[in-house]
Parts: sequence; structure tokens; C-alpha cells
Amino acid sequence: MAHLYYVGAGETLEPGSSVRLQGDEARHAASVSRLAVGEDILVGDGVGTLATARATAVTPKEVLLEVHDTTTHPPHQPEVWLVQALAKGDRDELAIQTCTELGVDRIIPWQASRSISRWKGDKLTTGVARWQKIATEASKQSLRAWIPQVERAMTTQDIADLGDAAPVVAA
Repeated sequence: MAHLYYVGAGETLEPGSSVRLQGDEARHAASVSRLAVGEDILVGDGVGTLATARATAVTPKEVLLEVHDTTTHPPHQPEVWLVQALAKGDRDELAIQTCTELGVDRIIPWQASRSISRWKGDKLTTGVARWQKIATEASKQSLRAWIPQVERAMTTQDIADLGDAAPVVAA
């Protein structure tokens, strides 16, 4: 089982339950990975539960699975957050991918005053969504039970204010 797929929100991973993959997850499992009925795969909910499940029906639009074994992974303590400055090109996206694979728990886009790249208007929403997709894909690649959450873009002052609520170590 070298592939991990995440079930949609509202799906519960419990032994004996049935869950489904839809959209891109189903298409990837059916068309790219060539999942067949009767094969076992690893599925997760992105918030700590991983399960072994057997495919009972496979189409590019929907994969039905029967859950067999589950394991629950508690969140890391302390959490590791990545504050990533917006960068030109794909350097910030590569940092998101690599840090997710290394185990970061939360990602905060930083609109540094000296950053050339800026998120304004619709880009505030689409940028966060893009980084969330990168974090999700990197989580699947590294078989993570937890998908890091990408927060809203923050200014330097917003990030400094985070230190009021929790200890901060900058590296």
C-alpha cells in the first residue's frame, strides 16, 4: 500500500463502515493508480485517523471502500508552525511541500513588507487554497495522518502578535 487517499469531510473511518472517494481522489485511484475491486488501500481523514480499506466498487467518479483496520494518531505536541514569506516563482510552494513532508503542523503565509509577491483581492483566497492543495498532496506523498492547516495571510505585526498566545522559537 504505497498510496494514501483522503476521504471527504463527513466520512467516518471506523472498522466495518463504508466510505467513498470522490472527485480528484476517485479519479486518481481509478485511472492513475488503476485500483481494482478487492484491492486494499490506505485512506485517511486528514485529522489523525488512517485506515486500511478494501475497494468494493471503482469508477473514475466514485470509489466505494469497506474500512477494515484503523489507527488514530494524536496531534504533535508541541506543534511546529511554518511562517513562509510569499516569494517569486515557485520557491514558496517548494518550501510548503518540503516542510509538510518533514512534519510541519500549520502553515502561515507571510506578507512581508519587503516581499515582491503580494496577495490582494481574490488572490488572498486562491493563494491559501493553492497552498492547502500543496500541503494536502505532500501529506499524501509522505503518508501523513494529519494535513497541516494553511492559515490566512498575515502581516509581520500579525505574526508578532502570535507570540502573545504561545511561546515562539524563530529559526
